Amino acid sequence: MVNRVISHYRILEKISETTKNSVYLAEDINLGRKVILKVLSQQLLDDHEAKERFFREARSASRINHPNVATIYEIDEVDRRVFISMEYLKGKTIAEKVRNGPLKLPELISI
Repeated sequence: MVNRVISHYRILEKISETTKNSVYLAEDINLGRKVILKVLSQQLLDDHEAKERFFREARSASRINHPNVATIYEIDEVDRRVFISMEYLKGKTIAEKVRNGPLKLPELISI
């Protein structure tokens, strides 16, 4: 998918992949900014419940306004690609932070 365009997003690199979705760093061609695209797995496109959970996740996350939570820009389906577009935040994921053991209380509180 690298270098492909979905809607007005050019895929720059794959960040992660699970059986449910893939996450990509992309460029919003219209606004000239980096975003994260979370794309529902092609195998789940015909699974109505999986698709609804994906959209519900985006709607729920869009209600949160916090500096440590990425802003949701849009949810859409284009050419049988269902995706969530969200703010690109540089840094480590929680999974990366806890890879070497639990976080200390002050760091947990700051997050």
